[in-house]
Amino acid sequence: MDAKEAVARLLDIQERMALLDDEARSLKAWLTAEKGEGKHRVGPVTCSIYRSVRFSSRRALDVLPPQWLAQVSRPQIDAKLCKDILPDELYAACQETTAATVRLS
Repeated sequence: MDAKEAVARLLDIQERMALLDDEARSLKAWLTAEKGEGKHRVGPVTCSIYRSVRFSSRRALDVLPPQWLAQVSRPQIDAKLCKDILPDELYAACQETTAATVRLS
């Protein structure tokens, strides 16, 4: 296999995955509308439908009164400031390497 063939296969796979993702989202929406939240037996499978509720710092900034913001806030390390003032070696020690990303366009 050469790079051109690998890219062509990857594009095909990504297109099929996008179609499957769309179909899965539609089926999940249908099941949610049909069954509602909770655990449901569907044949041999338990179908759990629930909504996640997570704390949002951005939303908290919008809804919390100032007296509460002061009590629940703390300073954060500023990545841009670190890049601007730290020695290169020290800044590099603060970085993490992520998994490789391959994008095709």
